[in-house]
Amino acid sequence: MAETFVYYKEGSNKDIPVVLLHGTGGTESDLTTIADFLFTDSPQIGIRGRLLENGYTRYFTHDENGGFDLKSLDVETNWLMDEIASQITSRNLKTERAVIIGYSNGANIAINAWLKGRNPIKNGVLFHPMLIEENPMDVSLSNLNLWMSFGTQDSFVSSDNFDRLLVELSGAKIKVFRNEQPHAISEAELLSAQSWAIDLLK
Repeated sequence: MAETFVYYKEGSNKDIPVVLLHGTGGTESDLTTIADFLFTDSPQIGIRGRLLENGYTRYFTHDENGGFDLKSLDVETNWLMDEIASQITSRNLKTERAVIIGYSNGANIAINAWLKGRNPIKNGVLFHPMLIEENPMDVSLSNLNLWMSFGTQDSFVSSDNFDRLLVELSGAKIKVFRNEQPHAISEAELLSAQSWAIDLLK
């Protein structure tokens, strides 16, 4: 299996470590600028997806018919959650107030882990996520605190898919930011996420 690439940046606020999960084609350090903006003093751990699809890094891949490969999703979710736990533990950080910042493919695998009861982190900033697998397990999400964004011009995430994702995440505390924008991250959603982060840091 491919080598694991990890980015680490020390921070003074060790109570709220931040885990960075990039979008398709990204790297382990792609979201560090966003983490600096939202959680200035927090340590950062970025983990690169270990799969390649058409030359692009991903956390999970598509099947031969163009749909999502659910076996890949399952295997890679287990790997990623184990890697996150190992990185946090080895650096003497805590998961109690840790935050995942995920974009697109990275946000999607984080959500899959929560819906399958495999994600120990309870806070998340998720840019343009989507529902990957229908009818996930019945898992309590009452301790989950999320900020999520949706763009009405997003060519990857439909309004129907995003609404179904919110249904699957019912029980969690969620702040949704909707904006007339495509799949790219905008300044407006960063400011909304910053407001959410300020409340979390109190």
